[in-house]
Amino acid sequence: MEPFYARTENKMGVTRTNAIPDLPGNNNFKIMKADADKLGYTEYHTSRMAINS
Repeated sequence: MEPFYARTENKMGVTRTNAIPDLPGNNNFKIMKADADKLGYTEYHTSRMAINS
């Protein structure tokens, strides 16, 4: 099944898969990141996104 998922994600342009880079964080992510920094977290990222206009 993995090859089919990879091909579909690549065709849809899903970020963080098949060498497609992350999108910049939105305002919600920026707030979460600021609070995570205060708690001492060092690793976080935007999630995978597939936005088809």
